[in-house]
Amino acid sequence: MKKIKFLALFLALAMTFTACANKPKGAVAKVGKEYVTNETFSSNYSILRKMYYGTFPEEEFEKPGQDGMSQQVKLGNQVIDMLVMDEIVKQELKKNNVEVSEEDIDKQIENMKTASGSEEAFKAQLDNYGITEEEFRSLIAQNARTEALMNNFISKNAPSDAERQKYFDENKDKLIKYDVSHILVDTEEEAKEIEKSLKEGKDFEELAKEKSKDPGSAVKGGELGEITMQTPFVKEFLDKVKEMKVEEISEPVKSQFGYHIIRLNSISGSVEELKDVIDKELVNPKYQEYISNLYKVTPVEKYSPTEYPKVETKAADNPAEQTPQEEGPKDDSSGEAKDTNEGSPSKDEGDTKPVDKPKDE
Repeated sequence: MKKIKFLALFLALAMTFTACANKPKGAVAKVGKEYVTNETFSSNYSILRKMYYGTFPEEEFEKPGQDGMSQQVKLGNQVIDMLVMDEIVKQELKKNNVEVSEEDIDKQIENMKTASGSEEAFKAQLDNYGITEEEFRSLIAQNARTEALMNNFISKNAPSDAERQKYFDENKDKLIKYDVSHILVDTEEEAKEIEKSLKEGKDFEELAKEKSKDPGSAVKGGELGEITMQTPFVKEFLDKVKEMKVEEISEPVKSQFGYHIIRLNSISGSVEELKDVIDKELVNPKYQEYISNLYKVTPVEKYSPTEYPKVETKAADNPAEQTPQEEGPKDDSSGEAKDTNEGSPSKDEGDTKPVDKPKDE
C-alpha cells in the first residue's frame, strides 16, 4: 500500500542532530522562545514508529546498525527535525496573521479519503498502518500548516498572467490531460470490423469488454483514465490522441502491441484551470529559499530524548519485513503524476498495453 505522500515531505527535512548540555526538563527542542515537549515528541514518534516499523520487534529496533546508530535513534532524530520545522512554520504563520482552522484540516482529510477511493478504503489504510484517525489528524494538521504558509507566500509573490501563460505554453505536454479509452486487438481485420460496428451504432464499452485483449481496461469498457503527452505510452498512441477532438473515435492505430481503436472522452487543462498548479511550480524555488532562510535565522536547539515510547508491534506477513530499513521512511513524492492504470499503454515490454519497448543498448 502506498505511503501517504505528505509524510515523506516532512521526513525528507532531516537535519544534523545536536545535543545540548543545558537541556530543559520535558523538552526535546527549543525553537526561538518555544519548546517542543516530550509529550509532543512521544506522540509523533509513536505514530511514525507504527506506520513505518510496526512489524519490527523493539529489541531489533534498538540494536545499533553498521553505523553505530539504532533505527530508534534515527527515527527519533527525524521526528525532532519534523517537529522543529513545524514549530518554525507555526511561528511564521502567527507572524503573518494566518490561521489554520479545523475546517482546513477536515478538508485535507476528506481529500485523502477521496484519493483512497472510499472512506472504508481510507480506514483500512490506517488500520494497516496501525494508527487511528485521530493520530493521523495530528499529522494532517502539520501538513495543513505547511500548505497555509506556502499559499500565503504565493499570494504575496504571485506570478504575472504573462508568466503563467509562458509556463503553460512551455509545459503543455505535462499539464493538459486527455481522458481516453481504447479497444486493442491483434489484427487490422479485427480492428476494421470493430470500426464498422461502431459506425453502425454498437456500444464502445460493450465492444471493449467483448473484444479488447487489454484485460486491465477491457473490464472497464476500455477506460484508461487521464493521461498526458508525458505518460509512457507508445508514440503512435499519443500522436493520435493529440490530434483528436473530444468524443471522436479513431480509425485503427497500429503499434507494436496490435491495433487500437481510441476514443477521446475529454480534455482538461487551461491556464485558468491550472492557475494554482502553475503558481506553485513557478513560486516553489523562491518558497524553498524562503523556508531555508527561516530555518537559518531561527535559533534552534535540539536535545536527546530522555526516553523513547514503547510501541506494540504486529506480526509481519513476510518474515523478511522484520529487518529494519537502514534509512527509515523513503521519500516517494516526486511531484509527478503516476499512472496507475493496469491496462494502459505503458512502456513495459511483455505487456498487452500500447507501450513503448525499451530500445536495445
